[in-house]
Amino acid sequence: MTTELTPTGPVDPESMTDFYKRRLLSRVASEADLSEKLAAIRALSEPASREWLTGRVTALLTAYFGAALPAGVLAVELADWLAELERFPDWAVRDAIRWWRGAANEHRNRKPHPGDIAARCWHEMELLDLARKGIDMYRNGPALPPSRPPEPPEERTPERQARMMEFIRERFPQVVRRVQE
Repeated sequence: MTTELTPTGPVDPESMTDFYKRRLLSRVASEADLSEKLAAIRALSEPASREWLTGRVTALLTAYFGAALPAGVLAVELADWLAELERFPDWAVRDAIRWWRGAANEHRNRKPHPGDIAARCWHEMELLDLARKGIDMYRNGPALPPSRPPEPPEERTPERQARMMEFIRERFPQVVRRVQE
């Protein structure tokens, strides 16, 4: 079943992005689905505008530097950020920054570096890779099973357990000591 690619009702950029992201998670069942998914990938792959990125990074850095940062220093700092993030779409940068500041990030109290946010942008964009794999599966069929079956797991025998314990004792003596205490 194919759904219309254009959402109904008032559209703000964030809800449109969420609409496209949800669309990517659906299974490709027809050529129409394929066209819609490709359109969603194109829309979600468009790099953020320089103006948007400058504003978003400035808002992020203001929380760490405040207004005390001289304009020349801010310009240099922004240039580094733009060089690192200019390839990413706005939604990936937005979601990466929200993640950085959110409870899920144990380093949220630190000032992020451009590479921190870029690494999270790559994580956010894994959705596009997943969608591309779905498209490949639709076009080429499911991946073939391995040419030979996997090796069966080794049986749990007392001899094997003894070998494993010896390995652990050799490699991690401090752990074994703590467990025995």
